[in-house]
Amino acid sequence: DASVIANAYARLMVLERTLFGQLIPSYVAANSERFRVKDLALMMNAYAKVELRSLTVFNALSERCREQAPRMDGQAISVIANAHARLLIVDEPLFKSLAWQ
Repeated sequence: DASVIANAYARLMVLERTLFGQLIPSYVAANSERFRVKDLALMMNAYAKVELRSLTVFNALSERCREQAPRMDGQAISVIANAHARLLIVDEPLFKSLAWQ
């Protein structure tokens, strides 16, 4: 799945421009409703690790994060919040929904 692939590249500190810049954003935009809590956290963490600020990806996943917020544990919330902080992405609606968890 896309989040595992992205995280594998990020763990190796490999910023594959085609993968992170084109393939994943297209996949996320078309399939964000399929992402589970773990997938959301992994994907956002991968982008934070490679220090690639993709508003396309984060905006596409934001709504799904808000939908999944009631199912998130503390670890998922902290990974998602940390990814936003590391990339200086402010998403007030998402932060509000995570704060209630």
